[in-house]
Formats: sequence, C-alpha cells, structure tokens
Amino acid sequence: MAIKKNHPNNEVLNRLLHRVSVGLLLAAVTVGAHAQLQLTCPVRWEQLVKLQGPDVDSLFYGVKIRDWRPEFFDAMALKHDECMAKANWPESVRKAERADVQNTFSRRDGYFRALNEAVAKSDAAARASQLVQVAREQGLEISQGSTGNPLEIQLRLRFPRPGSASFSSWDCYKTGGELPGWLDDESIKKLSYYTSVCVESGRATQQAAANQREELETMSRLFVEVPSFAALVSAAARAASPNPSTVAELSLKYGQIVETARRVATRYDDHPLLKQAGVDLKTLSDRVGRKSCDLAYARGKFPDARKTAWYLADINMPEPFPDFICLLMSKGAQVRYLPGGWLSKEGFEIQSSTRTVQVFTEDQRIPGGDPKAPLIVPVAAKIDGKKVTITRQNYRAVQAELFAAMLNQ
Repeated sequence: MAIKKNHPNNEVLNRLLHRVSVGLLLAAVTVGAHAQLQLTCPVRWEQLVKLQGPDVDSLFYGVKIRDWRPEFFDAMALKHDECMAKANWPESVRKAERADVQNTFSRRDGYFRALNEAVAKSDAAARASQLVQVAREQGLEISQGSTGNPLEIQLRLRFPRPGSASFSSWDCYKTGGELPGWLDDESIKKLSYYTSVCVESGRATQQAAANQREELETMSRLFVEVPSFAALVSAAARAASPNPSTVAELSLKYGQIVETARRVATRYDDHPLLKQAGVDLKTLSDRVGRKSCDLAYARGKFPDARKTAWYLADINMPEPFPDFICLLMSKGAQVRYLPGGWLSKEGFEIQSSTRTVQVFTEDQRIPGGDPKAPLIVPVAAKIDGKKVTITRQNYRAVQAELFAAMLNQ
C-alpha cells in the first residue's frame, strides 16, 4: 500500500528510515566497538573526562582508557538511542539529548588529543620508573617523588677541595649545564641514568640531555687522557736537556686539554695530575727559554760575570740583565756587548734595519742587595750616531728607541 505524501505516518516512517540508514552506515565500524564496550543505560557521557587521564590503564565501559578509539563514540551514540527508545522519552527530550550528543561529538578530537598526551605521559613515567629500578639494581641511588618526578641526587666529587664538601646536589633543571667538578665513576654513571629519567619525566629536553651526555663522555675520556699526558710531561721534565719542539707540542696539547676540561667542569684545575702537568710545563718552558737566552747572551759576546747583574729597564723597575738582553734579541734584532775603555763606558748595542741604538752604563750597588749582583744603570746613549745623556726626563724615550729597534720599526 502506498503512503500518501502528507499522510501522518510519513514522519514516523522518515524517522524509521533515518535510524535504519544511520545504523547501516555505522554498522561496519561500530559492531566490533559495541561488542567490546560494556555499555549500559543510561550512557554516561560526562565520564568521557576519564579520557584525559591520568589513569589511562583503568577500565572505562570495560575497555582500558589507553585503548579507546574514536568509533567507540559511535557505539555510545547507538546505545544512547536504544536507551532513549526504551525509556519512551518525549520527542522534545530526545531532541535535546541528541543536541548534547552532537556537541560531545564535536569535541571528540579534543578528547583523543588529550588521551594521546595522557598515554604518552603515562608511558614516559613508566619508562622513567623502569630506569630508576635498573639504576637501583646497580646500586645507584635515584628516587622519584609522589608525582613520579625524579628527586634531587647527590654527586660525589673525585677531587674535593680541602675544607669543601665532597658532594654536590643536582636536579633536572641543571641538565645540560656545567658539571660541579670532576665526578667519580659512580656519579658519572648515576648522572647518565638520572638525565634519562629527567627526559622521560618531561623535566629536561632531549637537546639538554644530549649536551649532558656529551659532557659526561668527555669527562670519562679525560680521565684516561690526562694521566697519559701527565706521564709524557713528567718524562720530559726529567730529561737533562728538554727538547724545545717537544715542550712546544706538550704546551699546545696542554692548552687543548685545559680548554676541553674547562667546558665540562667548573673546577677543571682541581685534577691533581693536570695541575702538576701545568707546573712541570711552566718549569720546562722556563728551562727552554733560559737555554735559548743563554745562547743569545753568548752570541752577543756578553761576559759571564754580568749574568748575575740587574738592569734598570725602567725607573725603579730592575730586571735580570740576561733576561733583558734576551728580550731585545727575541724579535731578531742584532745585539752585541760594548766593552768599556779609557774613554768610553761599558754598554751594549742593538741594531735593526731602521736604526742603531747604543746604551752606555755604569754599575751601582742595590741598597741592601748582593754586592756580586750589581745594578746596571744606563747613563748615556747614542741613537743613530747622536749622543744623549740619559736623565729622568728622557729615560723612557731612550727605552722606546731600544724597543723600536728590537721590533724593527
């Protein structure tokens, strides 16, 4: 029997056809979901807040919250329709309920974004707990607070300073920053685990953690490298006559090690072997420099008796005479001794491609000093053949001529 266009039963039929078509459309995706969910009447839409965590492993309508899928909303909607039909609610109420459901559906993506974040956070917390457990099994003291965040740890310094604490506190917010000093092996291992726990707990970034691990690896490498380097320096220091090129190479390597250590430890110079290597290298450099100066001094024909003398290089600022001569010769200028005679005073000459400066001196005794270590005082000079008497007024002008000749200016 055909139904007329405006027949009263049309509305009923239309609703029926609508429900059938919706059911057929959703059947493929909801039949499995409906079977999984343990849905009852009434459907509690307000409990969807559970999808936002934090307990993503609890059950919600018979399914773990972490396993919820978007099609479960469709199954809930079908069950909601069934519940309304059984309750024989008025159409006005059903219409309002459908509007509420539609509004809930509009927020479905937001629910699942929150769920994904909650699951990721829960999984990270689980991984953090596993890392803490592994660390504890290895005797490394790392603890978590009630919220799962790692608590502050204590790091042992390998070379604590006298009178200072041998431990240093460390928290996640310091990840990637300077280490408090040279750490012992256990603390290096502990901090490596702790850094991973901080990342999994969301209290440190991956980049900061990568920087931290690089620092720890560098420190571990230095613990192997420094003793070997210190042994080379010690062997060179024991040599009767140090090789200048060897000392130069060791000094360069020392600078590189110190620069690396400075980047990973605020107390890089607390390493006793590295500190002693620096002292030994200073001694070696002085020995090489002294040998070079002795050769330069001899090349200038200066008498050995003057090696103990002091030279007044600046007013009230004497320095060892051999060191002053060595300085003048350090840039390649020609320096030679001028012996005194009946009509001339003892002195020295410095000659470069641009000028010649002769300085004439006399000996004075340093008040309260060693009589065998006289003070050589410049009293006259000859600059490019022009003779001048040195006074307090022109003293530094003459010294400037000396250093200009030294620099070939």
